[in-house]
Amino acid sequence: MLLLTEELGQQVLTADGDSLGRAVELVVPTGDATPAVIRLGIGRGRRVRSWVSWSDVATFERSGVTLRPGALVTDAGAVTIRDQDELWLHRDVLDAQILDADGAQVVRVGDIVLARAGDVLRVVAVEIGTGPVLRRLGFHRWGSRRPSHAITWRDLHLASGHGLAVQLAAKAPRLRTLEPSELAAMIADITTQSAIEVLDAVGPTEAAEALSVLHSDASARLVQALPEPLAAAVVEHMAADDAAAMLRSVPSEHLDRLLVQVGSVRARALRQLLAARPDTAGGLMSTDVRTARPGDSLEEIRARMAADPPPVDGLATVFVVDDDGRPIGVIDIVALITGRAVRGEVSPIPVDMPVDEVIDEFAGRDDLALPVVDGDGRLVGAIAVDDVLGELLAERLPGRHRFRDHLGRLGGPRSRRRTPRRP
Repeated sequence: MLLLTEELGQQVLTADGDSLGRAVELVVPTGDATPAVIRLGIGRGRRVRSWVSWSDVATFERSGVTLRPGALVTDAGAVTIRDQDELWLHRDVLDAQILDADGAQVVRVGDIVLARAGDVLRVVAVEIGTGPVLRRLGFHRWGSRRPSHAITWRDLHLASGHGLAVQLAAKAPRLRTLEPSELAAMIADITTQSAIEVLDAVGPTEAAEALSVLHSDASARLVQALPEPLAAAVVEHMAADDAAAMLRSVPSEHLDRLLVQVGSVRARALRQLLAARPDTAGGLMSTDVRTARPGDSLEEIRARMAADPPPVDGLATVFVVDDDGRPIGVIDIVALITGRAVRGEVSPIPVDMPVDEVIDEFAGRDDLALPVVDGDGRLVGAIAVDDVLGELLAERLPGRHRFRDHLGRLGGPRSRRRTPRRP
């Protein structure tokens, strides 16, 4: 194994022994799991003055680099650089910010690990941690004792500088290997402009998932910075309740422009959610609800669910509604799967019920979702247990102690039961 920082800087000699300068750069193509070096940069300091194809390199040792007889050395200004297809290891990767292997934070590359196989030199990993940094400063003994960690090249996700732009342009599909939480961690720790480039590269579906993970204030800041067509597409792909939580932090003027570009059905649902107070069932619910009529067969219901699956598992509950849109029964996912679609009792939640009372409702039941009704008892949405868990998990955020006293009562006997208002 070789380390980039220990290999760069040596003299580059012709086959006749003439010095051309020093090795200052190695170039690899994008897209390979263990890319082979394709070009050697020769110059002074960090500036490349000439290039030579790796096939013209006879030896690459710490004692020096020797070219083959007849090697073609080309002035750097005369070479057409394919920036969108190549990465320069010194310029683009060494010391660049990357997302760490766990996707938890942005770290810096301390060194690059190379492997030689015959005449081929490949990049296999990058090193992070304090060990490689101390080693580069000359403290080899200390560096060997300090922690370091290798990230394989295939798992490298650049998060800064020119390398980010190259990876976005040439390898946008690689970013789709990131989990939404990992992608969210990346865009939270880089500049707004870089985050916009990342979200544009991965597309609206993955961007929507990442913004749903972020704190609503951070996602609102980013969605305002996105080009409006992309922002509208992202909002279209987000779960309605997540989108509403984000859009509450968007200034009204920008919000109105954005909703104009969103599909009319989604825009109407979002306006309905935004009109409700965020600390009520109406602010927590999703309007993406699956319904059935009393005469619908099990086969019809299952076919509709297969053609249009719900965005959240908990919303796989089907609510049976009458001719006026009032819920009169429920068919849960277990009944659908087993083929015994027995209509169960329904316990609607008023749209203005406080969130802490909504939590009470779920604490005393085993339902995956409960219907939300307006003042006339008509179905306007549903709250999944996922939404309730999200509210409880948000209690861990700084400054969020809305249910501190209330949580102590969960699991105990319910003090009261509230019935929905009927006309």
